[in-house]
Amino acid sequence: MANLHLEIPVWVQHKNEQYVVRPLFVSQWHAADERYENALRKLTNLIRRDFAPYKVQRGNVDTLLWLLFSPDYKFEAMDLDFNYGQRFFSGKLSVAWFRQEPYTVVLLPAFDNHLFITQKQDPRRADIIEEVMAQVQLYGRKQRKATEQDFVLDKYASGKGEFCTTLDLYLFVPGEKIMEDADDLFRQFFRTDVKFEGRREIVRVGQDLNDRYPNELSRAYFCDDTVEQIKRLIYNRENVPLAVIGKRKMGKTTVLHEVIYRHLEEHADKQMSKLDAVWNLDPSRIIAGMSIVGAWQRRFEAIIAFVMHPLDGHSRQDKLYFNNIVSLLRIGKSSQNSMTLSDVLKPYLQDRSLQVILEATPEEWDVVSEMDRGFTDLFKVIRLYEPGEETSLRIVSKIRGQLEHRHRFSIANLALVRLIELQKRFHTDGVLVGAVAESLHQLATKYTGREIEIQTIVSEFSNQTHLNERLANQDIKITRNEFHEHLSQRLIGQPAATECLTDVLNVIKAQLNNPERPFGAFLFIGPTGVGKTQAAKILANYLFTHEESLVRFDMNEFIDGDAVNRLVGDFTNPEGQLTTKIRYNPFCVLLFDEIEKAHPDVHNLLLQVLGEGRLTDALGRTVSFCNTVIIMTSNLGAERVGKEINLQRRDDIATHTYEKAVRDFFRPEFINRI
Repeated sequence: MANLHLEIPVWVQHKNEQYVVRPLFVSQWHAADERYENALRKLTNLIRRDFAPYKVQRGNVDTLLWLLFSPDYKFEAMDLDFNYGQRFFSGKLSVAWFRQEPYTVVLLPAFDNHLFITQKQDPRRADIIEEVMAQVQLYGRKQRKATEQDFVLDKYASGKGEFCTTLDLYLFVPGEKIMEDADDLFRQFFRTDVKFEGRREIVRVGQDLNDRYPNELSRAYFCDDTVEQIKRLIYNRENVPLAVIGKRKMGKTTVLHEVIYRHLEEHADKQMSKLDAVWNLDPSRIIAGMSIVGAWQRRFEAIIAFVMHPLDGHSRQDKLYFNNIVSLLRIGKSSQNSMTLSDVLKPYLQDRSLQVILEATPEEWDVVSEMDRGFTDLFKVIRLYEPGEETSLRIVSKIRGQLEHRHRFSIANLALVRLIELQKRFHTDGVLVGAVAESLHQLATKYTGREIEIQTIVSEFSNQTHLNERLANQDIKITRNEFHEHLSQRLIGQPAATECLTDVLNVIKAQLNNPERPFGAFLFIGPTGVGKTQAAKILANYLFTHEESLVRFDMNEFIDGDAVNRLVGDFTNPEGQLTTKIRYNPFCVLLFDEIEKAHPDVHNLLLQVLGEGRLTDALGRTVSFCNTVIIMTSNLGAERVGKEINLQRRDDIATHTYEKAVRDFFRPEFINRI
C-alpha cells in the first residue's frame, strides 16, 4: 500500500481539566492535554508512531480498516434514567449511531466500543434510547460474570461538553497485498493458522497504566516507605514477581498508581515511549473469542513476547499486572485442555525473564496458595495494613482537598463527619479510608460545582443502600412506641413477634447493634399459616426501600450433601446462590424458610454467618452479612403442640413444647447465636 488519507471520527471528552481524545471506532489510542489542539496533536503522533513499524497482514488489517471507516453518523450524550440490577442510574451516556443499509448500527464508546444492530431497521430516537438501556444492562450482566465484581454504571457516564470531531491525516502503510478477489479474501481471513501480533493483542485485552499519567492515576498519601519499596522492586532488571496483599479497599491499586506516578515524574525529561510500562490485563479478555484449540495460548505467548521486548534496539522491559488473581488459575481450562494462564506464566517467572505484579485480598491469596503453592511461592509478598485513625483522617483530608480542587465542589465539615460515621457503622467489610474515598469520588462526580451538606450525605447513602432514610438519619428521632405501633397494625395476633421486631428496629436506630454481626437473628416457630413469612415481609418493607429487600431461601431445596456448595459456590461454579445475592444486595432481610429441613452442613455454615457476620466464597471473596436481619422459620414441635393442647389453648404449654423441640433438634452453639 501507499499513502492513505484518513478522516478519523474522534471522540472528545473533558475530564479532570483535560481534553481526552480517541478515535471513535477504535479504542486503541487516546491522548490528553489541557489544550484541545495539543490533545489532537498528541493523538496524531501516537497513531503515526504505532504505524511506523506497521506492515499490513491478515492478523492486523482490521485496525487499519476501522481507522478508514468514516460513516455519516450521529453522536449524542443521551439523558437516561433507568434501573439496572439493584441500582438506579440517572445521567448521560455517549451514543453514536449510523446507517449501514439496511440496518441502523449503534455504538457505545464508553463500553469497550460495544456495537449492536437495532431491532427496528428505521428506529426513532426513542427506540434507540430504549435499546441502549437494554444493551447496557446486558453489558453489565456480562461484566459481572466475567470479572466477578459489581458493575457500577456511574463511571461510564458522559461528562460535560463531550462531542465528536474529525482528525485528518495521511499515512504511508506498506505491507502484503490483502486480496485480489473475493475467493482470495475468503482464503486469507478464514484460515486457522492465525499469527498473533503482541503489540496489537495487548492493547485489545489490557491497558497501559502509563497512559493514565498524570491526572488519571490515583495518588497515595502517608505511605512513602511502602511506595518506595515497591518502586525499587518494579523498576529494576531483576524482574522479581511481586504480590501486594491487603484487605478490600485498602488501597492496593492506589499504591501501585502512586509508584507509577513517581517513576514517570522522576523521568519526565525522557520520552514516555522508552520508559517501562505496566500493563493491567484482564484474564477473561485474553481468552475471549479464542475458540480454536491452542489459540489463547498463542495469543498470550505473543503478549508476553511483546512485554519482554516492547521496543526493538532498546532496553525497555514492560510488566504485567493482574488484580483478579484467582482467574489466573481458573481461566483456560476446558474439556480439551487443562492448562491455565498461570501455567503459561510459570516458566517466565521461574527464570525471571518477565515481571508479574499481582494484587489480592488475604482470602484470595489463601485460595490461590491452596490451589497451586508452587505458583504463589514464586512471588515476593508485600502486605498492606490498615492505617491508624489519625492517619486515616489525614488521608481523607488530602483526598477531599484534591477532589474539591479538581471538581470545583465543596463538602461541609459536618457533612464529611457524617459520611465517615455512616461508612464506619455500616460498611465493616473493608477499610474505612477506602470506603470514604470511594464515596467522595462518587459525590464529587455527581455534585460538581455544588456544596454538599449533611442532608445530601444521608440521602445519597439511603439511595445507595436502600436503607430507610429515617433510620439512617440520626437527626430524626423515632420512639420505640412508633416502631411498635407500625408493626402491630400490620402483624395481627402475634404480640411476641411484634415485640422482637420492635426491639431490633429500636437497636438499629439507637446504633446499639454489634457492627460485626447481623442486625438481628430470629427463629420463628409455629404451624403453617400463622404469619411467619408475613412478619419477615413487614420488617423488610419498613427497614428498606426497594422491592427485593426480602431475600428468601426455601430450605427444602438444600437437603443434600452438595447444598453448601450451591450456597457459597465451588471452584467450578463459583457464584453461590447465597453469597451472590448478598454481595449484590447487602442490605436486606434474609429469610430461611423451614430451616430444619436443610442439611446439617448448612446449619454449620450459618453458625459462621450468625457468629462472624460474613462468609468467604470459593474464590476467596468475603461477603458481609452485617447489614442483614436473618429470620429462620420452622414447624418443629407444631404437630406435638396441637396434640398436647387439644382444646385448651395454653401459651405456656406451647412455648415449652416449641423450645424443647428446638433444643432437641439444633446444636447448643446454633441456638445461642439466635
